[in-house]
Parts: sequence; structure tokens; C-alpha cells
Amino acid sequence: MENWLIAFCYIVTGERDCFGARLPSLVSVLLMTLLIYGYGRTFLTPIGALASATAYATFGEVMQECRMAETEALFALFVSGSIMLWHWGMIRGWPDVVSWSIGYGL
Repeated sequence: MENWLIAFCYIVTGERDCFGARLPSLVSVLLMTLLIYGYGRTFLTPIGALASATAYATFGEVMQECRMAETEALFALFVSGSIMLWHWGMIRGWPDVVSWSIGYGL
């Protein structure tokens, strides 16, 4: 899927450059950071959730993934996102069909 997203970014930006190739990884890391913050708000204070999201975003490996056109950032978003969103839905009392569908969809 990473290659399709890179091709889509090339079409949107109109150029085949490093920015278009790295944009899917950048967006994946940003979405994962927001997901960690939102999930963390279930159990932590706002400062604790912000600290956990900031810690994830500043890990050396995550920063390296963010600047490379590789599939790890997107894979981490889908796998971790499916588990966290499923669990978040179960904790918050979302309808089972919503929690399971989001988890399965990712």
C-alpha cells in the first residue's frame, strides 16, 4: 500500500520528488502520534498523554522511519492502530460492531 500512496502523492504534488515519496511515512507517524495521545487520554492525564505521544514521535527509529520512503511507519499505524482503536472502543463502551469493524478494517 505504501507504493500506491507514494504514487498518489506524486499525482497530487505533480512532481516525483523526495517530498512525495516521504509524505505517506510522515502522515503515518503524525496519525500514530495523535492516536497515542487520544488513547492515552483514556488512562492518563492530558500531560501524561502528551508525554507519551511526544515520546513516540521523538524515538530515533520513528524519526528515521518518518524521513524514509519505507513501509514500517504505515505498517505500525495499521497494526498498532487496530489494536488501540479496538481496545479504546471496548473501554469506552462503543457498540461492538464499531469496535470490531475498526480493528478488523485496519
